[in-house]
Amino acid sequence: MPMKGITSLNNMAIINVSGPGMKGLAARVFAVMSRAGISVMLITQSSSEYIISFCVPQHELRLARRALEDKFHLELKDGVLEPLDYDGEAGNYLGGWRWHTPLVQYLCAFLLRTGVR
Repeated sequence: MPMKGITSLNNMAIINVSGPGMKGLAARVFAVMSRAGISVMLITQSSSEYIISFCVPQHELRLARRALEDKFHLELKDGVLEPLDYDGEAGNYLGGWRWHTPLVQYLCAFLLRTGVR
């Protein structure tokens, strides 16, 4: 099926959770978000299952960060998880790559030339 478009989410923050102890972690991460009343708008996971990235509204980033760090304090302390990574401006990313990288610039130019909007 050909690609028909790209969607942009505004006022979103991205959170990356990564590390070797990822088995079963997605359910725990999203349970934490649910209990905190935080809406998760986009979820992506690497094929190696080493990293889970998801977007939350920017105004909920501080609450999400506190909830995750409280819940996973021991895993973070023991190195089972890498330090959590936060970016308050998810709009700067496409598939995990920053917009300013040459590859992303080329991809966006190609999509525009082929009529994808």
